[in-house]
Amino acid sequence: MVSKFIPGLSTISAALAGATRLGWPSFLFFNGAGVVIWAGTAIRAGMLFHAQINEFIVRLEGLGTLAAEAIGVLARDTSRSSGGAAAVLKMLRIARIGVDELRALTKGDRRPVVVDVRSSSARDLDPRFIPGALAMTSPK
Repeated sequence: MVSKFIPGLSTISAALAGATRLGWPSFLFFNGAGVVIWAGTAIRAGMLFHAQINEFIVRLEGLGTLAAEAIGVLARDTSRSSGGAAAVLKMLRIARIGVDELRALTKGDRRPVVVDVRSSSARDLDPRFIPGALAMTSPK
């Protein structure tokens, strides 16, 4: 019944039941009870915290689509990576440059190479660009 709560154990629970010679009716009963408890826990948590979840969603809508996408990417990367939070922090340490820094660099002697890596359809949807940026095109 607890195999649904322990990552990986659910995968081998049928093999363990066979190795211990647990009959099908007993296995189906205990596995079904575990599924009901596991799903019921998530449903109950949603019922208890529905007001807070709704408030969180309303605040995210105020931040726009970018915030929701960023949270989704962070959640996916945190759950899939073995490093967890460390992997997310490493991903966020990408070198970034601000508008003022870029403007100062373009006025100087050594001009940076700026590449617009958006697809052509993305550039059509949002025609804003950095002056002098090279548009990356995909091969046909």
